[in-house]
Amino acid sequence: MYPPEPTPPRDADRLDRVRRLVGRTLDGHASRDMPRDLRDSVVDRVYRTVHAAPGRNADAFPSDRAAYSGMVAEAARRLGDLTHERPGFALVSRDAGQTVVTCPDGVEIRLDDSQVRVTGAGKATVVTDGLSTQVGARWVHWTPPRSGGAPDARVYLHARPGDALDVWCRTVRSLHGAGVEFAAKVGGSPAMLDRADCVVLYCSADDLARVAATAAANCADPAESVPGFSVALYPGVGVALTPGADEGATAMSIGYHWAGALVDAWAAEGADGLEAVLARLAASWERTRRQLRTLEAA
Repeated sequence: MYPPEPTPPRDADRLDRVRRLVGRTLDGHASRDMPRDLRDSVVDRVYRTVHAAPGRNADAFPSDRAAYSGMVAEAARRLGDLTHERPGFALVSRDAGQTVVTCPDGVEIRLDDSQVRVTGAGKATVVTDGLSTQVGARWVHWTPPRSGGAPDARVYLHARPGDALDVWCRTVRSLHGAGVEFAAKVGGSPAMLDRADCVVLYCSADDLARVAATAAANCADPAESVPGFSVALYPGVGVALTPGADEGATAMSIGYHWAGALVDAWAAEGADGLEAVLARLAASWERTRRQLRTLEAA
């Protein structure tokens, strides 16, 4: 299993495309005194147009609960054997094959006895896989425990909609088997899978090259494009580093960070502000490429 040949760097062309897409999205909006609700709407449009790039369905975040339930069940079937232990639970009760424990954050949950190991003095360790769901039914998550801080790199995989869940499951299994610390999500409906970032992997910058190569190797027939704010590393595989502290970055998505920065700069300074943010985006791409070169040299 090997990754494909890297995509030739065409950052100048891709930056010019971002400039054109953002310019068309902002066309007609005044560059001063943008109300907050309008600002948020325009940021969302820039994010959808440049980064998520949904296909046939224009909504970047559609929800289909029936499809979502089916995907969660299939992911559980394929990945349920990849378990890990979560200590720090408190035993509440055991009865009729069921155990009630209290999470470290104080929430009580009921589990099968097979998922709980009582360690004495009312303490318990829960054995579980990394599969998790969300209320909005838009993403299926794989979130095993991490030993370090928050991941500071992303890998975006533009798998084809019919292949995405299979590609995601294979990639999760490969990275789990290699002992890499990571988290992952896959779109939870056919429409969510029809976007450039239908599969997202979260990892340490030190593992970025390895995770990207693993993702590429597990996707034999990707779509060519990648999210617009990422570095195009392989066909269908984009990578990005979390913006630095000087960017004022938070835990929000990298795509929304850059979309917000562009709209805010436009609202404050017009075209000059837009160019300044595009220059920072280009610098972030170069920082990502330097990180990859450093890892390759090591």
